Amino acid sequence: MSVPPLALPSRFRQNLNSEPSSSSSSPCRSAQVSALSLAGRWYITRSSSPFWRDKHGVSITFSLDAAQKSTESDSPPVYTTQTAYRTSAESSGSTKTVSGTDRRVATADGNGDGNDDGSSAIVMEWRGSGWLRIARTRWEILGFGGGSVVQWIVVYAEKSMVTPAGISVYSREREMGDQSEREMQDALARMIEGNSSEELARLVRDIGVIGV
Repeated sequence: MSVPPLALPSRFRQNLNSEPSSSSSSPCRSAQVSALSLAGRWYITRSSSPFWRDKHGVSITFSLDAAQKSTESDSPPVYTTQTAYRTSAESSGSTKTVSGTDRRVATADGNGDGNDDGSSAIVMEWRGSGWLRIARTRWEILGFGGGSVVQWIVVYAEKSMVTPAGISVYSREREMGDQSEREMQDALARMIEGNSSEELARLVRDIGVIGV
């Protein structure tokens, strides 16, 4: 199975060397992540963000209303999201939840207005609900894998008022299978080829397993 190309996070694209790798120059398939394929529950199985590294059983559920589930809808999707996690490794520990909304963001290269060509990451913005309504985080879907049915995605989250920048892997399963693990690792390695940013390389190196 060929390694799926990942787009570079937007802030690192200016760090491309004169001869970028095939991963950097190939169209990113992230544009094929439809509103429906993103909907549902995902588990954060790996991350370089210190915010997630000491958490357990982290999941994010993206929900669409009935109107947005229509395949004929042309409007950018808006998801109601709920993030759940434990601070204890014990499965019986209490679960904390955070609610918010996620929407696709239009960017200067056309991403988000329905006219992008798939060569860039999908840019999203999360906004908190309730007492977290002033919090927001911009994040990008860099690419995905798993065959015809999306099984994992790689996400870059920008630094926010409460979290540092980080790269995370979302999986449909609590634990990734061996083939998905190899595919994901290869995709990450190819993403940083030809990029001179030490910060990006560090974010990839620091990706660790999140406890179930």
